[in-house]
Amino acid sequence: MELEHTDDPLTQLPVPVPVTVPVTLASGRRFCMGVILAIWILSPFFLLQQFSLYKPFVIKPLFLDQWISYEPLAIYPYLLFLLTLIWVFFKTSHLTFIKLCKSIALVSLISHLCFFFIPTGIITDVPPVIDTDAVPILNHWLDTFRNPRNSLPSLYSAIATLSLCAWWKESVLIKITALLWTVIFLWAALALKQNYLISEVAGMALALAVWIFASTAVKAKGSDKK
Repeated sequence: MELEHTDDPLTQLPVPVPVTVPVTLASGRRFCMGVILAIWILSPFFLLQQFSLYKPFVIKPLFLDQWISYEPLAIYPYLLFLLTLIWVFFKTSHLTFIKLCKSIALVSLISHLCFFFIPTGIITDVPPVIDTDAVPILNHWLDTFRNPRNSLPSLYSAIATLSLCAWWKESVLIKITALLWTVIFLWAALALKQNYLISEVAGMALALAVWIFASTAVKAKGSDKK
């Protein structure tokens, strides 16, 4: 027996529509997460600049630290790297964004624990500048925050490495660009005498270890759902 065909809309089943998050809503959530991470990182960082359990252990410069001379113009790539971090925050996939946020939060926690229990510092041997007009005004602003503490591991280098990891699944051109820009930023930190090489290496090693841990945790969580 054939079923009678009807055009009655009440008898037709509704077609399921996939639920998508609007772009503006997703961007707003990422912006809020960025603000939370900024407070999570900067609040204890500046607090520990003024307080520590013990007298900071002064790290001795390596040959490369002494070989790289002070360059005030390095302030531009040093600060412009923040724009790269913002770009990573809003342009990566959802899964990469989650890994990046968790990794930054964990790296910040470990770094601040190191700053609190094992305080370290560097000698900021910035030469006096006679011609103040030749130095960008941003350098004078940076000098107001200059304090030889919170040096090992380098939190800036760790976050820079995490942003590089976030771009690593993109095209070859983006990989090369991100790698070169990260190297320029690391050089700028050395040229501004904000860090020593050993501090940057420690920050990069910490970031890579945390990123691998976060990637493994995300994969394990995904397999459990299956």
